[in-house]
Amino acid sequence: SYSGTEIEAQDGTVLNTFYLEDVQNSTPFFHSIPGRIEAENFFFQSGVQLESTTDIGGGENIGYLDVGDYLDYHINVTETGTYSVEYRTASQGSTGAVQLQMINPGGTNYILQNASFPSTGGWQSWGTTTGSSVVLNAGQRQLRVMITQPSFNMNWIEFSLLTPTYEPSESIQLNVFPNP
Repeated sequence: SYSGTEIEAQDGTVLNTFYLEDVQNSTPFFHSIPGRIEAENFFFQSGVQLESTTDIGGGENIGYLDVGDYLDYHINVTETGTYSVEYRTASQGSTGAVQLQMINPGGTNYILQNASFPSTGGWQSWGTTTGSSVVLNAGQRQLRVMITQPSFNMNWIEFSLLTPTYEPSESIQLNVFPNP
């Protein structure tokens, strides 16, 4: 349902009020970085299943993973810099691992990091693991989480800015007088 004047059609006319209508939203959602990405909020996946989680905050986690399964996310990095990456995972008895990749517009990818997770003693016994830091450039990107070693469940991935990279917008010349 919608009532208001903020949404315009492609021809510039204001969208009319409607109630109980099906709407297909084809606008991609971009996860803001720094920030947390809930594992189930991918825009594309291969081989992954969802299940209810008992972790804090509820919702769903990804599970039933095999080598080569992956999840893709649209991200918007708000600030160029070095980021810490944390993974919220659970595993009955084995270690798990992922490869974090950035997918370029042409479809090629490059590896940001490889991260592994210890067993937590249960499929819903959650722990947080910090991977190595990564450098991310500001802008909209496609992030891929590639499963390299099952079996584990994942609830979320969180990016925290460690050191921003400042790029001066202009140079300034300073003259000090008297100069001996």
